[in-house]
Amino acid sequence: MRGPAAARLGLGDRVRFGDHAWSVIGLDGEGVELVNALGQGAVCPVHQLVGKDGFEVLEQGPRSRPGPMPPHDVTPASHAQALWWERHIVEVISGRPPDTDPALPPRPAYDPGRRTLAEREAAKAEELAAAGIEGASARTVRRKRQQYQSHGLSGLYDRRATRISTPGRHVDPRVLDCLIAVLSAEEGGPGRPMEHYRQQTLRTVVDVHGGDESWLPSRSTFYRLLGLLSAGHTGQGRDQRVAQDGKPVVIAGGTWLSRPGERVYVDAVVLRTPEGKKRMRLTVAIDELTWSVCALTVDVVDRPADASAFLARWWTAATLHFPPAGHSGGAAGSPVGSRPAAPLIMPERIALAPGVFPPHSRFSALCRQYGVSLLPTSPMLVTSGEGKMHRLATRFTDCLAARPDAPTAGHWSARTVQVYAQEWVEHDWQHLEIEALRPVAEPDFAPTPSGAFAACVARQGWVHLPLPPTTYPELLPEVGQRQSPTGLKVRGRRYWGPALNGLRGPVRSVHADAYDPDRVWIRDRSGQWTDVPALGLERGAPPQVAVVREDATPATPVPSAAPGRRRQAPAHAPGEQPGPIRQGNLRRTAEVLLRQARIAHHATLSVPGDPLAREVRVAGERLLELNQYATTDRRMLVVTGPSGCGKTHAVRELAHRLVDTSRARRPDAPGPATVHVLVPPAATAREVLVRLARRLDVAPPARTAALSDAVEQALVAAGTALVVIDDAHGLRPATSSARPSSWDVLRFLSDQVPCLFAYTANTPDLNTLWGTDERGHLRRRATHVESGPITDMAVWRHLVRQTEDVLDLTAHQPGSLSAASAYLHERSRGLVGGLAHLVRSAAVQAILDGSESITRETFDHVP
Repeated sequence: MRGPAAARLGLGDRVRFGDHAWSVIGLDGEGVELVNALGQGAVCPVHQLVGKDGFEVLEQGPRSRPGPMPPHDVTPASHAQALWWERHIVEVISGRPPDTDPALPPRPAYDPGRRTLAEREAAKAEELAAAGIEGASARTVRRKRQQYQSHGLSGLYDRRATRISTPGRHVDPRVLDCLIAVLSAEEGGPGRPMEHYRQQTLRTVVDVHGGDESWLPSRSTFYRLLGLLSAGHTGQGRDQRVAQDGKPVVIAGGTWLSRPGERVYVDAVVLRTPEGKKRMRLTVAIDELTWSVCALTVDVVDRPADASAFLARWWTAATLHFPPAGHSGGAAGSPVGSRPAAPLIMPERIALAPGVFPPHSRFSALCRQYGVSLLPTSPMLVTSGEGKMHRLATRFTDCLAARPDAPTAGHWSARTVQVYAQEWVEHDWQHLEIEALRPVAEPDFAPTPSGAFAACVARQGWVHLPLPPTTYPELLPEVGQRQSPTGLKVRGRRYWGPALNGLRGPVRSVHADAYDPDRVWIRDRSGQWTDVPALGLERGAPPQVAVVREDATPATPVPSAAPGRRRQAPAHAPGEQPGPIRQGNLRRTAEVLLRQARIAHHATLSVPGDPLAREVRVAGERLLELNQYATTDRRMLVVTGPSGCGKTHAVRELAHRLVDTSRARRPDAPGPATVHVLVPPAATAREVLVRLARRLDVAPPARTAALSDAVEQALVAAGTALVVIDDAHGLRPATSSARPSSWDVLRFLSDQVPCLFAYTANTPDLNTLWGTDERGHLRRRATHVESGPITDMAVWRHLVRQTEDVLDLTAHQPGSLSAASAYLHERSRGLVGGLAHLVRSAAVQAILDGSESITRETFDHVP
């Protein structure tokens, strides 16, 4: 598995931190027991161990990797077949079978440097077919390879012969509970007609749960279930332990679970503060086996939950690495570092309840990227998870009402409630006795979430490791920001730190945690992430507008509109006292500079979270990687759509993202990482090549063929990653079949250079751009991204809300722009470019006329 669940620390592992190597000799639910070569011992919690300088796992001790089914359930024939498949699959993945000398070259058909993964799978299928193996198609090899990479050897077992069927798997668990209760009340076992038990179960469902007959399955299904339960299958009912090779398996919601993180349920519930004036949403990830809370966040109900920040805080244990500034545990009165931490559980499979995160969130994409499986929701799974969530939310609400500061609950913020929730989980919920956990924790541990987790650790012999802390800012969402001489303004707060002093030019990438406004993260030119604290928490004072004091002799710097640069004020002679006129001039100069910086910010304002920009970025990054390793038939990206839908902005955002990728590959490259060319109307191929040559500082030769060669050599030498041909609909078509068109010349050039050519065109489709028949070879090489108006109002309101967050107007009322979402959609016709124009014009006008706010009347004056 590539995901977070693959990072584990077990008995016998050797780790290094500081100047010593340590061996893991003990594990429990709270810490790791270590010993070094000198015999010195230490006990350290997992999150503190990972955060130590230079921490790394040197060697893993001998331990089996748990799979989705217990080992004793595998027949010898199935195990032998899995070992046989493993040898072939490893050769497909790495090029060499296991236990092969690494010095020997791989076979040509399986060489990863020369063959793609699909080609290696096809070659393996041909080899097995030639050997007489039936059913080993390329699709079968691909499926085996995916299962092996996800689950190891256990993914290759044939589960058909050992598949376990749980009675009542597809029946509502409440109905199943009532049926078991009815059968348990019968003395001497069931002996009445089956319809009697159906009616008794229906009455129990109505009395206990308030249901009706629609809750019950069909008569044939009910009779079949009754027969299974009557035949003695209740001995291993729901939530009972079944010992298998010393590792218990628990049935929860119809699924066999044996280890923490095997299935995690994520859901949200609405809370009310004790006074009932505020409604907040509590989003929780809870482990199905141990009932341990893996992560939680609190939001105001009218704002959507941030999926990226939720996963970042969960998978990197961010609340342990970066606790809230100045906070101390209120429940126990102890500081954050000394309070008992909740167990760290990384997910293998996630069951996400419907409607927890917005449909355009990155939750599914991040899970796929890190190898975490998303389970389809079913009534039984949702009912099982909702039961845990209801119990957790009810107890937490009672805890809030019992707090000493409950009378002031009307002033609680979402962040305050989140801190209370984290403390409550660590001190109350994790130590709450739950009867359903007795089968997991017995016989040596208390039936609590922490006790059940400790019991699993004792039986399995390993604990999860979080992702490295450096992954935390990568997972966070990118946010809009405004940069000025006084720092960064993100979501209405200003941030400043020494890291901003060393930057040249504007900050292009800022990531922020919606649940931790104390800091934001910026990426420097070397690709490293640096945190910038909020004003009031900064480690250095921000640059201030200089005012020369009467006792000041040296010149005092006055910051210009460009970040990182300083303009020197005129120095007066030693002993000369600057008069009030000079002081007033300095103040006015500083005010003008700040005003111009704010106007520049709003004049170049972009719409954060544009769906088109996100789609272009994903496709562009993928195509660039493909083109870097291809020798011919390189792909191109074509973005089409009406004018004003944000095509140029989308490719420019892609260019900003690819700058770091290009410089990481070739840090010594002398030329630009991206080249942008605007095509004039009816342009020939030579005119486009001349514009490319000028961007690359190449003198254009007289002959077109020599010009193409010169541009090709310049692009390769410069290490350019992206060439943007904007307004490509202006390229002149071929005048005759004997002469190549501009598209043919550019296609030939793109085949010779290991970079990505991206085109934008104001056409509805590719047929309008290239014709219907004669350009088939272009269409086969193009990845087409079609843009247009946004019709989903939920997505539109989200874009407007994010755009409003980056405004820097002193008198602007928060939420006024969001309230005008429908009006803005009508004015801009649902186009992102139209929205950006309206907001830019209104914001600049608000600064010029001094109103410092945007209203409906401001938009009415924008043409």
